[in-house]
Amino acid sequence: MPMSYDIINKNLEKLNNAIEQFPEIFKEYRKLGDKAKKATEFEERTRISSMQSRIEATAGNLGLGEYITLMKWVDSASEPIIQPTMTWNQLKVLLLENCFDNKVKVFLEKKTKRGFLSFVDSELFQAYKGAKPTGRRGSRKYYSNNFGHTTLAIANFLIQNDIKLLENEFFFNYYYNEIKNFECNASIELSITKDILKGLSRRINSLKYDFKRMNISMLEREISSLLRTKVMTIEKGEKIKCIEAQNGLTLTKVYDVLNYDISLSTGSLIVFIIDDNGRNSSYNYRLFENVTKFRDDRINEMLSFLDEE
Repeated sequence: MPMSYDIINKNLEKLNNAIEQFPEIFKEYRKLGDKAKKATEFEERTRISSMQSRIEATAGNLGLGEYITLMKWVDSASEPIIQPTMTWNQLKVLLLENCFDNKVKVFLEKKTKRGFLSFVDSELFQAYKGAKPTGRRGSRKYYSNNFGHTTLAIANFLIQNDIKLLENEFFFNYYYNEIKNFECNASIELSITKDILKGLSRRINSLKYDFKRMNISMLEREISSLLRTKVMTIEKGEKIKCIEAQNGLTLTKVYDVLNYDISLSTGSLIVFIIDDNGRNSSYNYRLFENVTKFRDDRINEMLSFLDEE
């Protein structure tokens, strides 16, 4: 299928929806990025980088890591992502102005529009953008990324000329590959986490201990164990109702839990069910709610415990 504006428009729309639904993550990340550009002290830049890393980790746990990467790509764009019609001569001027290697510049000067369109989907293009060497072992040549500053212009030119890529799809990733949908109910996890942290903070402030004497590793381990046994368990055979349709799931349909686990990568509760296709599949629990609200009662019990004086 030739490149088109459909995919890039969908990706940008998905990003805007994610920013609206999770402003505390995306807007704060952008704000920190602006601060990092203005920071002059090494310590300040390090502190901001650490804060951004924590946000990236949170986004990853919520299944939004790909969206952070897309937002960084959008924010770093030095030219419009979607551009008006561009002629070959206009593109050629841009390419020559932004080439680093003279050999590549000489090569492009001789190219016609037809020749360039064939060149973009070749291994030589990968070599000239610095992705792989040319030549045999012992005489290999590495080039700079001669198209790093003109990627967006090239992508627009390819779209406007209905070009299908085989070799270099990933170089034009967001124009060619649609990012996966985020799970809207991830916001519930964020809200629950904040409520528990607020309760824990109030509880700590009410205690008269010298916390510098505690063993932080043991405390983290015990808190993790408490959360797993209090709220991160679900009984086999429990009935859960789908609250967000996904591939293999029907909205409002009730499913039986076969088993559960906690994801090592995200820390979320994963449930195993028989999906609409009759397969044993795993899904994030955030896509469901317990029919009996038993887990909600556990969470409320947990919050009440933290608020006790």
